[in-house]
Amino acid sequence: MKINFSLDTAIIITLVSVLLFMVGQVFLNATLTPFGGEAIVLNFSIQDKLYFGFLKTFNHWLWFLLFIVIIFVVFPTLINELNINQKINSFFKKLNKKLKGNKYTPPIHNSSSAQLNEQAINSRLIILYTIILFLICSVYYLKDLETNTKANSKEIIKNFPAKLLKVEVKDLILKDPYKLLCGQSLCAIVSKNEKGNIILNYVEPKNITVIKEIK
Repeated sequence: MKINFSLDTAIIITLVSVLLFMVGQVFLNATLTPFGGEAIVLNFSIQDKLYFGFLKTFNHWLWFLLFIVIIFVVFPTLINELNINQKINSFFKKLNKKLKGNKYTPPIHNSSSAQLNEQAINSRLIILYTIILFLICSVYYLKDLETNTKANSKEIIKNFPAKLLKVEVKDLILKDPYKLLCGQSLCAIVSKNEKGNIILNYVEPKNITVIKEIK
């Protein structure tokens, strides 16, 4: 298979960037959902979501690297070596002949041009297969990430205030407030009310002072 490095690089960068963005989006929403919050309220930027996405995938960097190699190197090579595209093209040609009947097909004299066209089609099909497999694997990865992140947030609620930063909030009386997440506009601050229930408050970052980290 002839490789177009500029096109392949552009496709890889685009798909990886989209995956990192979605990982960040899913992680932020899954973290806030058990507390009754939404990521959109905190106004996270695209850069923030890419950053969180990078952090989460970095924790699984070996698996992530293996995933990228399989999707963009092993899988296209396997498709090419097994001549899967040719088999699919042959199947549809036979099907087309059966549907149209046994009509005369004039021979193609410019065989080199036909071969180039076939190679171009094969390359496009391989790209299509790669994108489809990438999307399918990404859906399963994002679903697993969402499940694990929600479970982690529920564990924080259960063992409150484990793994959170203790803060002081200006002009707002809260009992033992802790920072959960901060966006561009607001921060998600969790605390306990008089009944011992955990409540979520949205506070501007300028009104928050970090005291110490709870280990």
